[in-house]
Amino acid sequence: MNNITGHSFLTKLGKKRLKPGGIRATRFLMKHVSFNKDNKVLEVGCGQGLTSIELLKKYKFLKIVAVDIDLDAIRLAKKNALKAKVSDRIEFIHADGTKLDFINDSFDLIICESMLTMLTLDKKEQAVKGFYRLLKKGGKLLTQDIMIDSKNEEIVNQIITDLANETFTSMWPLTLSNWHNVFASHGFLEQERLVGRIIQLNPIGMIIDEGFFSMIKIYKNALNKENKERFSKLIKVFRKYQSNLRFIANISYKL
Repeated sequence: MNNITGHSFLTKLGKKRLKPGGIRATRFLMKHVSFNKDNKVLEVGCGQGLTSIELLKKYKFLKIVAVDIDLDAIRLAKKNALKAKVSDRIEFIHADGTKLDFINDSFDLIICESMLTMLTLDKKEQAVKGFYRLLKKGGKLLTQDIMIDSKNEEIVNQIITDLANETFTSMWPLTLSNWHNVFASHGFLEQERLVGRIIQLNPIGMIIDEGFFSMIKIYKNALNKENKERFSKLIKVFRKYQSNLRFIANISYKL
């Protein structure tokens, strides 16, 4: 278990919400969207499907297509949708979010929480270019990711290296200006933005996102002998850079 990716490790501990801004950022994004029965919605990097499932429970007329490159995540999302009794209104697809094979101008809304953070810069560009192609005119792109709050290039590069090493991923968070450039360079205009502290790995954040009893279970699993060292390293790297790491939630739209 010590060599699996950080998000897979946290999932095995019992964590369900793996977004840097947690439920706060997701609610901010959804607050700025209105739906009607004709809307076509795509969630990219759906993980366990929680965001889509919550939307489907709130909007009984809505249907969603949700994709993820992690087959285990898709299987878990399907179980969660079945449990929530919304499985008839969501189509889960095992697919690479940077190579989506949908018709141009297909969707009114694309949701992408955390996936872009995990991609190298060229893959980020590829994904965002694809999102623009898939959105209808006036369609919205909702994202939340990790942002580096520093103008020191050496610090920025060290943060990227350390996060990638500790999570066994190609994690590549960007500065505020670079996140803006990724979207703007592909034609997106920013409508709203929320930036805040990343608290998902501390007790308060886990209580907010997971609930008190789930937080206790997660920490209990994390402190088991086989998990303690890995969990401690994850906590350590995020604490080391806590003054430089933020979540950023963006609402962008296609002209």
